[in-house]
Amino acid sequence: KLVIRGMPVPLTEMQADILAVLLEPPAGHWKTHKEIARKIYGDAGYNEKAGVRKHVGRIRARLDALDLGVRIETAHAHGYRFVVEGFNDAVNGQAE
Repeated sequence: KLVIRGMPVPLTEMQADILAVLLEPPAGHWKTHKEIARKIYGDAGYNEKAGVRKHVGRIRARLDALDLGVRIETAHAHGYRFVVEGFNDAVNGQAE
């Protein structure tokens, strides 16, 4: 069961597994489709980009609906990363 800022976030097992990969150290760093797929689907699933995209989209929708100040960012050629508003920028020296 995932709880963020005191709010339960309903996720399927697959969604929770993907989010766990995004939160693995170093948290906040980019994780590629291939890296996520290998950890979720095993070596045979390294090419499961569509499945990863679909589940990340659903996780995003759930996080956005709860407005908890967390999100998943996407960057072409980098992949995905989990972002906590205010925290990631402060860690990376970009806080205002």
